[in-house]
Amino acid sequence: MNYRIKLGTMMAVLFAMVVKVNAQTIESAALLKRNEQFEKASSEYGKLIGFGNAAMGRQEPEAAMKLSTIYYQTGDNYMRWALSESENASLVLEKMDSAMMMFEKGARILDANPMNHIGAAGVLGWKKDVNGMDAKLTYANTQALDKKLKLSKELTQEALLGVASTYSSYGRKEDLAKANLALNEVLKRNPKNRDLFVVWGDYEDAARKYATGIEASNLSKAIEQYNKAMTIDPLNVTAVLKKGVLYKQVENWDKALEFYNEAIKIEPNFAPAYREKAELLKSAQRFAQAVEAYEAYLKLNNSCSASQRYATFLFLAKDYSKAMMELERTLPCNPNNAVMYRVLAYTCLETGDYAKGLVNIDDFFSKVQDTKYITGADYGVKGKLLNALGQDSLGIAMIAKGMEVDTAYKSGYDEIIELYKKVKKFDKVAMWSEKKIKRLGGKPLDYFNWAQNLYLSKNYMRADSVFATIEEQYFEATLMRAKANNRMEVAEDFKGLGKPHFEKYITRIAEAEVNIPGTI
Repeated sequence: MNYRIKLGTMMAVLFAMVVKVNAQTIESAALLKRNEQFEKASSEYGKLIGFGNAAMGRQEPEAAMKLSTIYYQTGDNYMRWALSESENASLVLEKMDSAMMMFEKGARILDANPMNHIGAAGVLGWKKDVNGMDAKLTYANTQALDKKLKLSKELTQEALLGVASTYSSYGRKEDLAKANLALNEVLKRNPKNRDLFVVWGDYEDAARKYATGIEASNLSKAIEQYNKAMTIDPLNVTAVLKKGVLYKQVENWDKALEFYNEAIKIEPNFAPAYREKAELLKSAQRFAQAVEAYEAYLKLNNSCSASQRYATFLFLAKDYSKAMMELERTLPCNPNNAVMYRVLAYTCLETGDYAKGLVNIDDFFSKVQDTKYITGADYGVKGKLLNALGQDSLGIAMIAKGMEVDTAYKSGYDEIIELYKKVKKFDKVAMWSEKKIKRLGGKPLDYFNWAQNLYLSKNYMRADSVFATIEEQYFEATLMRAKANNRMEVAEDFKGLGKPHFEKYITRIAEAEVNIPGTI
């Protein structure tokens, strides 16, 4: 009897210890996920899955619901991890697949838990499978409202908000009506729900993106909802952060920064606020301040991916030596991150290590899985590296390819023009100057430079015709017309072609009372 009592007491103590450890692990995993330490959070969720399976084996009450919820939280962690790695295509796909696997396992454990269906819908929405997403969300919404399932009121509201959030994030314009219905259902059930108006603000922001004219930049509806969230909970740091994100979207840097700083004041250990602040300062080209903000973020999230992104901030701040040290330190933790090879190549170009830079840009091209991540500037960097190594023709061809594949890459024209200027190939300079003007348009000075290089390449007739188009803007154009016409003379039959242009030039400068500039 005493033995049985002691054994029962020991089991009770052990069970209490397991419950305590379980609760601590749940809290730890949630905090790690909140601060974007997804890899560490994944490890904690792995422990929770182990606890959950053990509870299922013991047939504990609510074990299936708890385990299916852990699978949802694990999948949500993988999905957030994927979305944070937008530049690392292979990792994004890997983590999205892991998220879907967790959601599917959770649904198999307990189909009645709508959250795993909502999580799976998010993955499908991200993959542009809108019909598949809609089917999952419709099913989850039906479950959330099914009284026979006897879901807790908290889970019902969480599920409805998940439906609204997923439609807002990945749905079509017509899907927003379904998001609105879900939001109003939560409003009817609990108007004091802490997360309701945060999700409603996201919904209004999604609706704004379908608007036209001035309404497309009208943030007031979304701001109103975030403010309602702050009324319910003045310390709702997510609502404050999202207001900053809104203003960043319309490039109101100072207003966005104000909200990011407010979020940090409310919760000094909230890592996403520091990351958003750093990204904002980078967008505003305040790179030294961006580095400082990102270093504060690293104190809360020093993961491999976060440390690798730090190198990009250092590069933009022109701290090339420190950027190189950080790149070489962090590359081994994720050697398949193609973007790191890009940053290495760009840094090598700046530090003069051209051979190493060429190896790294080729590594970038070979490792990137989706060519949409390759920009014209990437080809341009390879072109400049080749040129620096004495392979001029290959370098110019690579820069030209960059402009061919990426219409946003416009600086390539000037880069090619400068390369040809160095070797005094004025006919090539003139040719690329003309191409630049035809594609991008040109100011009078662009036409003057084009004509000047036509002149230097001895194409006097063409130079004269281009100088004529800007003669009203530049006195020097009249002088150059005189010189070009003079160069077109044939010694045996001199006609004085330049004389009227010289006379016009002298008259113009006399009237304007200016000095004659130096001649070419």
